Amino acid sequence: MAQIIEMPRYGANMDEGTVATWFVAEGDTVKEGDPIAEIAIEKLSNELLAPADGVILKIVAEEGETLDCGEPIAYIGEEGESIEGAVSGDSNSEATPLNESAEGAAIPVEMPRYGANMDEGTVATWVASAGDQVDEGDVIAEIAIEKLTNELLAPASGSFYPLVEEGRTLACGEYIAKIGDGPLAGGEKTVEEDIINGTVIDNQSETRVASYAVETSATAGDLTPKAAKLAEELGVDASMLKGSGYFGKITREDVRNAMASGMLKAGSAPVAAAPISYSAEDSVRKMSQMEKVIAGGMLNSLSSTAQTTITMDMDVDNLVSYYEANKGRYKEKGVKLSYTSLLVQVIGQALRQHPIMRTVVNGAEFVEKGAVNIGIAVDIPGGLIVPNIKNAETKSLEAISNELASLAEKSKNNELTQEDLTGGSFTITNLGMFNIQYFTPVINAGESAILGLGAIRDEVVVKNGGIHFGKKMAFSLTHDHQVINGAPAARFLLEIQALINAL
Repeated sequence: MAQIIEMPRYGANMDEGTVATWFVAEGDTVKEGDPIAEIAIEKLSNELLAPADGVILKIVAEEGETLDCGEPIAYIGEEGESIEGAVSGDSNSEATPLNESAEGAAIPVEMPRYGANMDEGTVATWVASAGDQVDEGDVIAEIAIEKLTNELLAPASGSFYPLVEEGRTLACGEYIAKIGDGPLAGGEKTVEEDIINGTVIDNQSETRVASYAVETSATAGDLTPKAAKLAEELGVDASMLKGSGYFGKITREDVRNAMASGMLKAGSAPVAAAPISYSAEDSVRKMSQMEKVIAGGMLNSLSSTAQTTITMDMDVDNLVSYYEANKGRYKEKGVKLSYTSLLVQVIGQALRQHPIMRTVVNGAEFVEKGAVNIGIAVDIPGGLIVPNIKNAETKSLEAISNELASLAEKSKNNELTQEDLTGGSFTITNLGMFNIQYFTPVINAGESAILGLGAIRDEVVVKNGGIHFGKKMAFSLTHDHQVINGAPAARFLLEIQALINAL
């Protein structure tokens, strides 16, 4: 029987969604789990996955149309099948609307699902405190998903009581708080045999919530549940790891990086930093969640890769000439041309010709990343973030320029999605605007190389038998010597120089 694909609900606070893009058309055959659409929710977008194998029989929601959660947006079934009498296929709607609670019972607040690929989240910060009166729609918490945070809104008005402590990582759909003075309404997720950190006592009532104690050699609170499972599958000794996630949590990325490095041995332990003593004149500031993630990621990168840096002064006369000759033409089209966008296009072409630069270590294997996804290090208040341009080698200069502008705006407004921040295969970082020429960038976790761009400067050069003024620019390439030796790294830089000369 044909199934209805409904507007999904990616969290208890989601009431409606917009069909941003259809990836399929009527008559297309899909497999269960294939992405079929992109659903937009205010500042986030999520992939909608096919609920079953079959043919897209009918699409009833147009791109750009906003519908309430649960409304039909398409139908799936066997070829030629009628959509009359179609049944709900759930459409990946993992979270269902909250029913009105029984009289006197509190309303549960669940760990939300902010995307189809989100399995768990961490309570980064409770904005509301126990006993606070909140109104429906008030911000009550920040929920962390690896390197992103999202605001959690109150699903109802009433007295607020958290059920788990900050830093706790739970599966989507589990209860993390309640609204109301009474006990939680009955249901599968309200009473369990085990409890988190003992019984949670709120306003004179005792509430039991699910326990997620993890049996590993590391402390239970150090690993997210998914990371613990992956560590067990890969045979990684989690007690050796240093977490890069929120509250120092060991994430799946940390486990994969440890597996890739092949450097962790049973019995070895990370060297603890010596404690720092403070004087009365010292100023102490608590690290933000982003700063914790960045610090852990940088340390993890340096401890798991054999990083070395080579530099090359390149002739960029053609780069400057191309930019000056074309920036006005692009501006007329509403496109902001920049040296960064020009270099992203050039580096994308070089990465296509030198796949070693997007190859990483995985245990005893080398894995060549198929996609040329170039990350751009962006300086934002409170830290550094690296969104990436997907398939940069296939895109026009205009498309790259527009995408760079979009990523910069999303970074500034805290609107980046997980898709923007994951999947990178190479990173560039530019300090030229600060008049820096040479520096040693640190490789982004999960990659094998990063290219630092210095300032463009005037320099006297000998060229064609005479002395001229020329434009020079320093390129600092840090690479993982486990994968990339000096000669391949140098050939990659020479390829970039040749491509710039061809502009």
